Amino acid sequence: MELLELIASLESLVVQARRLPVGGNLVIERRVILDLVDQLRLAVP
Repeated sequence: MELLELIASLESLVVQARRLPVGGNLVIERRVILDLVDQLRLAVP
C-alpha cells in the first residue's frame, strides 16, 4: 500500500474507534494498529 493510503487507514481506525465514556479515550485493537505501523515502516523509503 502507498504511504498516503496507510495514513488514511490510520485516520479511519481512529475515527471509527469506540470511545470510552470517561476521558474520551479510544479503544483500538492492538494487533490492528501494530500491523498498520509495520506497513507504514515498510512504505517509508
